[in-house]
Order: sequence, then structure tokens, then C-alpha cells
Amino acid sequence: MERKEEAKKKKKKKLAIAKVRCKTSSKGSNGSDKMGHQLIANIKMMNLLRSKVMKVWEDHQAEVNHLLREKAQVEHLLEKTTIEVKGLQEIVQAVE
Repeated sequence: MERKEEAKKKKKKKLAIAKVRCKTSSKGSNGSDKMGHQLIANIKMMNLLRSKVMKVWEDHQAEVNHLLREKAQVEHLLEKTTIEVKGLQEIVQAVE
């Protein structure tokens, strides 16, 4: 939860910095310069967001792979336990 809040704060801070840079660098220039700076700021933000999405996707894939390995272990233990239970049931039936 804290990680998400930190990420939001960083994002807001970077957006604010980008806006300030665009405003201060475009003073006294024509509209196309201002638009160019805004375009650059938007591209940088898109790249930042893209890298964040890739990181989240990689983390998600790692978690999925971990869960699949755990599932395989559980299935193996279940199969082993089932065989043991069947053996014990046969012994109980033989005794009766």
C-alpha cells in the first residue's frame, strides 16, 4: 500500500516539475516552442509510465510463476498422500 502511495507522490512530483519546466522555458517564446516542450514532457511521462507498467508486469509474472511452482508441489503431495491413504484403506479392509 505504501509502495503505491509513494509511486503516486513521485508521479505527481515529476508532473509538477515537468509543468514548471515547460512554463519557465516557454516564457517569451512563441506557441510552437511551448507546445514542443509540452510534447517532450508528455513523451518523458509516457516513457516513465511504460517502464512502471513493465515493472508491474514482470512482478506479476514472477508471482504467477511462483504460484505455479507451489501448485505443482501441492499436487505432488496430494498424489503421494492419496496413494498412502489407499494403502492404509487396503490394510484396514484386510484386517476386518
